[in-house]
Amino acid sequence: MSRKQVFYFYEGETEKKLLEFLKNTKKISSGKVRKFNLWKGRFRKIQRTINKDDKLFFVVDTDDVTNTECFSKNIKLLKLYNFCLIVQHKNLEEELCFSCNKANNKKLFNDFYKVQSADKFKSKFCRDKGIDLTLSNNDFNFKNFWSRSGDFSDWLKKNGISASIECNYKV
Repeated sequence: MSRKQVFYFYEGETEKKLLEFLKNTKKISSGKVRKFNLWKGRFRKIQRTINKDDKLFFVVDTDDVTNTECFSKNIKLLKLYNFCLIVQHKNLEEELCFSCNKANNKKLFNDFYKVQSADKFKSKFCRDKGIDLTLSNNDFNFKNFWSRSGDFSDWLKKNGISASIECNYKV
């Protein structure tokens, strides 16, 4: 019998960096971190690498919800698995703004790394060897992180998609 595993699927490298940090600081359960985008990828391609009783967490951006067909097909395939969506209000930058109490992305980018653009912010974030200090210096509040899924819950209902967004990933 296979051992249950925990998987965190992310869309971009900034999410990967943050997931690794959250795992290492024991804010989320230990598990494997893999890249997969429910909006663009086909779940069938990774389906055989996981077991039905594994715990699957998908970090989902909600700033671009145009590929509904692909997303919906993936959710239907996931029904056979123990999965949950970790909903980001728009994207990681918006989540960090909220959890660090920043007024907007411009303030976030400047306060974290003294940069102006999202691309430069993402690049610096991914290369940050002291991410724990950067987050601490910006009053990162994990309780506020990934805590706003209401709009996306409404979007799921409107599009006839049934998926759990009440995830138990925190330690």
